[in-house]
Amino acid sequence: LVLTFLVSAFFGDWIRKKYHLWKFDRRHQHFIADFRKMAQSPRNITNNERALKEWKAYLEELEKEPVSTMSTSELGKLYENERLESALKMFDSAIFGGVISEQLPFAYRILQDFAVKRYRQSRKAGSGQK
Repeated sequence: LVLTFLVSAFFGDWIRKKYHLWKFDRRHQHFIADFRKMAQSPRNITNNERALKEWKAYLEELEKEPVSTMSTSELGKLYENERLESALKMFDSAIFGGVISEQLPFAYRILQDFAVKRYRQSRKAGSGQK
């Protein structure tokens, strides 16, 4: 009991930080794996809807911003990223207009790369260490 107390007293914060970082990394790995699976079927409109919804939810978790309620133009303004806005417009066309572009797999890649970039920035800033 004394040993547990001493370990907790001296290493408790370090252990907690490592645990939160581990959970943060695992969440990212699960998101990337799921997103890649969805990217394999860009012609499936339901799949595209789900991919966009999960991407926005993941970004909302990373950014602590209400990303899931934002429109494509609002996201474009928030991140000031034309490639991202263009990719989101392709998703909008696929989901709402039924227009499946040949560039949709590239749009998936842009969203994935953007999420990875934001993940790395959040991790570097210590967001995974609640």
